[in-house]
This record gives sequence, structure tokens and C-alpha cells, in this order.
Amino acid sequence: MSSRIEPRYGAEVYVSQTGHVCIKQDPACGEEQLVIFHREEVPELIAHLQREYQNALDFVPETEVHDA
Repeated sequence: MSSRIEPRYGAEVYVSQTGHVCIKQDPACGEEQLVIFHREEVPELIAHLQREYQNALDFVPETEVHDA
């Protein structure tokens, strides 16, 4: 079973035949992109993603900072 994030970058998340967690991105400019994680690395990946997600929510572009 896989999960897919649509439509911007078309990321697909799935477990490989060897039990690794894979994130595949459809080729926007030619080559397919694939990131592979051992299952023991996934909790750390999730923690990183949660931190960076919060950073993205808190992000203020420089133009807005200078205008304030």
C-alpha cells in the first residue's frame, strides 16, 4: 500500500520489497527522485519533518520583515 500527495510535486510514500520506507517524486524535469529510509530511521525523519513544518508555519518572508 502506498500514499500519495497530490498535486504539486506528486510525492509517493511506500514500503519497498526489502522493508524500507521510500519517498518517490515523479519526474518534473526528467529523472525520478527516490529517497530510501531504513524503518528504524523513520521516527527521526518524522521528528525532523515536524520541526521543519513548524518552521515553515512560522516563516515570514524578508520583504514582510522589512515592511513591518
